[in-house]
Amino acid sequence: MSEKNQNRKKTSDDLKGRIEKIMIDLEKIENFIIKGFKRNNIQFGRDPVTAAIQATFFLYPKLTQKQLQKYTGYSAGAISQALKPLVENKIIEKKEPDDITKPYIYKMPNMLEFTARTFLSIAETYLENKDIFLNIRDGLEKIPDDLHDEPLYRNIHEYIRLIMKYIPLYKQLSQLVLEEIEKIDR
Repeated sequence: MSEKNQNRKKTSDDLKGRIEKIMIDLEKIENFIIKGFKRNNIQFGRDPVTAAIQATFFLYPKLTQKQLQKYTGYSAGAISQALKPLVENKIIEKKEPDDITKPYIYKMPNMLEFTARTFLSIAETYLENKDIFLNIRDGLEKIPDDLHDEPLYRNIHEYIRLIMKYIPLYKQLSQLVLEEIEKIDR
């Protein structure tokens, strides 16, 4: 192998290694976010499997049962049992595939409603973990541009962008509520 080809291979191997490390880091960030949502949902009385399923929909709007297994770590049976009441209560929609060999697709159509119900809890979690989110944001800025089209990167980037945008509003609203409570107490 010529020296030029060896250099290309070394550069290619280095790039592959960097990309693999970045993908591992993105998966860690994804797991951190899902665990945070799951923890907040459990605090509101949801069982861990249901909480994990709903949390996963924050990052992925359409999922199969197999994908839910991968992201949550729960068995097919546990996922199936947890999905049934979510579908029956129209929290999650179940779409039959056009081809019977394809899996069902699940999506959460009432995402805004679900988000509104958990926003305060999420904001409180954010405030408790603000430094971690700032580190995630800074870490995302270091990811090479050619990975910005990856769905996982886009979803995490959008989530962090929205959190950073709306948390100051949460702080302002909290302050207004406190001021109103003080007026009532006088």
